[in-house]
Amino acid sequence: MLSYSRSHLADHVLLRTLAAIVTQDRVTTAEMLALIAEVDRRRAFRDEGYSSMYRYCVEELRMSRGYCLQAHPDRTGIQTLPAHPPRDRGGKPDDLDGDNTSPLPEDRSC
Repeated sequence: MLSYSRSHLADHVLLRTLAAIVTQDRVTTAEMLALIAEVDRRRAFRDEGYSSMYRYCVEELRMSRGYCLQAHPDRTGIQTLPAHPPRDRGGKPDDLDGDNTSPLPEDRSC
């Protein structure tokens, strides 16, 4: 079983490891956004039975609605997603999912 405890790490190792993971996450996010943009450009999601990139991201890729809704509503808006979730005044991530019982928008880009 994988342990997520990092209490054994020295402070400098902990900080260096965190910085490396954040950098890796940014590279991965940039690649993901480039892939999403190309799938959207080709409208390849339609071959999989989805009416929009938004639906594909939420239903097939299981991305949060809140994350996808932060994109600008036009097709080029995909590149406007923030690198990090916004924070509320208390320093905790905002609830980006909101009410998951509402119907999905038909024509939003993720």
